[in-house]
Amino acid sequence: MTALHSAAQEGQLLVVKWLVEVGKAHVNARSKMGSTPLRFAAQNGHLDVVRWLATDAGAHVHNATIRHRVTPLWMASCKGHLHMVEWLVTEGKADVDAQTRSGRTSLCVAAQKGHVPIVEYLVQVGKAQPNVPTNDGRTPLIAAAMLGELSVVKWLIEEGNASVKGAMKAARTSKTTRVADWLQTRADQKTMRAVKRDLDPLHMLHPMICESVQQLGDERIDLLNESQAAASSLLKDES
Repeated sequence: MTALHSAAQEGQLLVVKWLVEVGKAHVNARSKMGSTPLRFAAQNGHLDVVRWLATDAGAHVHNATIRHRVTPLWMASCKGHLHMVEWLVTEGKADVDAQTRSGRTSLCVAAQKGHVPIVEYLVQVGKAQPNVPTNDGRTPLIAAAMLGELSVVKWLIEEGNASVKGAMKAARTSKTTRVADWLQTRADQKTMRAVKRDLDPLHMLHPMICESVQQLGDERIDLLNESQAAASSLLKDES
């Protein structure tokens, strides 16, 4: 790790500027684990450092770590730095759906950590895809359900257009009772609404059906009466 990495990590903007402008430090230098100074700054929420490195020093916003492919946006989302996420998405044009080596997106890690404001921002403003699975098939919703992040689960389903597939099983397997109970209640309510929706047309048709049956009955009675009258007339003629 270089001196620039350390200064960026600590948020020492003046030192960062001096190292780059005077010391000619390489702004995209990588640490032993493959992290850049900008990624260190993003991880610790130092927006002024990130902004200067990206806009004035030409640092790359999209650089991911070599081993795990973790981006600055992913780290900011993980740590809950909403202001950093906002800047990286709107000004830095970061790829919101970039995945780590294990397949986790920034939305997935924010969901796991329970960072509802970041989840909302990534989906509504960043247009992050809500159903991108990890390598082992976990969507952001499933990840949140497994860790009991009920607020995230509610938002992803009610506002984020997330698929509920697998969420109930994940909650029950992980024994996150509050999430499992909420998902079950929601499923029950959805079933009742569907039943009511299917029954309403029958209720509307019921009077019509009764009227039709009554009409058919009346017509049969009239026909029977006519037949009986004709038979009586014939018998009289024969006698």
